[in-house]
Amino acid sequence: MPRRDVVGVFGATLVLASSLLAQEPRIRGLEPAVHPNVSDRVAGVVLIRELGCAQCHEDDSERFLARPAPSLRRLGGGVKLSFLRAFLANPHEGLNGTVMPDTLGLVDELSRNDAIESLVQFIRSDFEVEASLPEVRADRVEAGRGLYSSIGCVACHGPGKDLLKAFPGLAAKYSREGLHRFLLDPLKVRPSGRMPDMHLNHEEALQLTDYLLPKTAEDDPYASDERLQRKGKRVAQQALCFRCHQDDGVPTNREKRKLSELDLERGCLSGKDGAWPDYSLTPDQTRLIRAALESDEGLDSATEIEIVLRQFNCVACHERDGYGGPTEALEPYFQSHDLNLGDQGRLPPALDGVGSKLNPVWLRKLLYQHGAVRPYMKTRMPRFASVELESFLNLLVAADRSKIDPVASVEFKEPRKASGHGRTLAGTDGLSCITCHTFKGKKIGAMGAIDLTLVAQRLNRDWFHRYLRSPTDFSPSTLMPAFWGGGESSLPEILDGDVAQQIEALWTYTSEGYSLGTPKGVRREPMQLLASEDEAVMLRRSYPGVGKRGIGVGYPGNVNLVFNVEQLGLAMLWEGGFVDPSGVFLSQGHGTARPLARRPVRFQKGQEMMALPALDSAWPSESLDGRQLSFKGYTLDSKRQPVFRYTTETWRVEDGFVPMSKDGQSGLRRTIRLDGQLARGAVVLRLAGEKPWERVEKQLFRLPDGLTIRVPGGATVALLDTAEGNEVRVRLAVAGELENQEFVIDYLFEMQ
Repeated sequence: MPRRDVVGVFGATLVLASSLLAQEPRIRGLEPAVHPNVSDRVAGVVLIRELGCAQCHEDDSERFLARPAPSLRRLGGGVKLSFLRAFLANPHEGLNGTVMPDTLGLVDELSRNDAIESLVQFIRSDFEVEASLPEVRADRVEAGRGLYSSIGCVACHGPGKDLLKAFPGLAAKYSREGLHRFLLDPLKVRPSGRMPDMHLNHEEALQLTDYLLPKTAEDDPYASDERLQRKGKRVAQQALCFRCHQDDGVPTNREKRKLSELDLERGCLSGKDGAWPDYSLTPDQTRLIRAALESDEGLDSATEIEIVLRQFNCVACHERDGYGGPTEALEPYFQSHDLNLGDQGRLPPALDGVGSKLNPVWLRKLLYQHGAVRPYMKTRMPRFASVELESFLNLLVAADRSKIDPVASVEFKEPRKASGHGRTLAGTDGLSCITCHTFKGKKIGAMGAIDLTLVAQRLNRDWFHRYLRSPTDFSPSTLMPAFWGGGESSLPEILDGDVAQQIEALWTYTSEGYSLGTPKGVRREPMQLLASEDEAVMLRRSYPGVGKRGIGVGYPGNVNLVFNVEQLGLAMLWEGGFVDPSGVFLSQGHGTARPLARRPVRFQKGQEMMALPALDSAWPSESLDGRQLSFKGYTLDSKRQPVFRYTTETWRVEDGFVPMSKDGQSGLRRTIRLDGQLARGAVVLRLAGEKPWERVEKQLFRLPDGLTIRVPGGATVALLDTAEGNEVRVRLAVAGELENQEFVIDYLFEMQ
């Protein structure tokens, strides 16, 4: 990614365009503080297009396609009357950075205030009152904050910490209902797509509304006046509103002069007051526009593509030909659901060669519908309107495809078997594509890269062939391996090792789309991690119902446990095999280990050991001295069996398990050693199963799962009923008796 120093080719004056106090038109794709080194030529053309010069003047050069303006009637229903009045009175103070000029100087038959009131009536005439939104809720505000920070809003509007700067006067402009309606479908009001559709559902739009607009000011009352509405339509015609806002189809009786024939010493670029629109341009913006108008030089395809990417601010997220892409300050806001994919899983892809990579049908689906294929990426690819982008897409495809030579057709000896060979290559007996790529919406291995079923739907065959031969030529940081490095195949037994045929076989296979056959590796045989006859085995990873801080131990004799490090307690016991670690091993350590047990015995969450005033005291969240035990790791004995260690500031615990058998039953013997000093109360062990305990004998308790526990004779023990269920309490030691105390409990599984 290129270094993005805060410098500007077209002068310090335009740096003010990024200032939140500036009143001149603000084009986000030109802001030097975000996008440095924009050429004067590109900047001038972008300004002319974004300001809509070709709406009032004939563009005989065909270089200055003007952006569509918002729908007046739909816009009027979404903003407050008080805002409309203030905005029409002075657009550049009413809305920071607007490209809307002040044209009321062209209306000579009414006072300015009368003209404004008539326009407000006309714009608001089609407004329909909608149902009120529910009250703001704190959880929705927090959810909206998360959406704003992750789905891409920050790319254009800046981080949420600068929210008031990014959206000055938002409460004065929108009602909550108006903002919610706009966020759901911005293209309905603003077909230009400068504010694109972020694919928000009703609840997400409500969450963003609560976050952006938790409070809103009262609006002026509105009383419909048909006479003023008719007058407002005439005012809009005189003020040239319908030159840009063409949704009403009202002609404007004013001659269109050609851009090439303008007297630049008069009119919008003169810097003088007169009967023309006032854009509040800076001197540098005026210079750039003048230079672009006076230039006879045509626009080559690369320049035209850059101009459009800056108009739509695609450069805020995407890089192409060395320009654009997220700034260093904004990169942390581009996040991923799959950390295994690294930066490729969170940063939007570069657009270099995208016209040769994606076929035209998918390009249109991507821009106009919902063609995103990276569900692991939190930033969303927005939806745009098609008004301006059709010619751009055609140009993009033509420009990029002209840079690569077509790949020759590939002939197979047995064409009917081509797809089968591709299926083999995609599976674990071939190139193992399936271990990194999603298959039919399901993540199979360590990564969830782009779904194999979408490959041929999206890509051009020529690009596919060239990319697979050398992925780093297209993306230097790609995680995609070069399977055919040096032009040779590592699988000579498939299609005689012919590289072109192997790649074409993969193309043929993926062309079957969602109906393609399942490659080997999608359905996996379970793995087993087992203890040996003499040594225990451990796996410290995530376990069901325990979380990521579980330590699993498989003991000789096929008895196993999971210890919860976070809550310092025995979480699970079972008899049989230890665990299936495939969820961990095939997910680079991020998956979940699955205990190989049909009936694991689970214990309630929470710290098992506490210092309490008495055996039957309420079980607190902290110990008697106000401090919870802290985990201090474990040591291994000669058979690699762990002894867990945890402490408070005044006393310490060593907690170990070893396999045992008694009367034909197998299980674990737990030895708890206490040392230190306890000023008051007693150290109590709580054994709380998910199911109720039954007292079999004085010192023997049984769970319905077939597990019994036996505590030593003479130990103080009680079976208590609590709000969480019944539990066995064992007093391990009392104050003054803590030094070098040892306590043994047997856990035994009944014979089946």
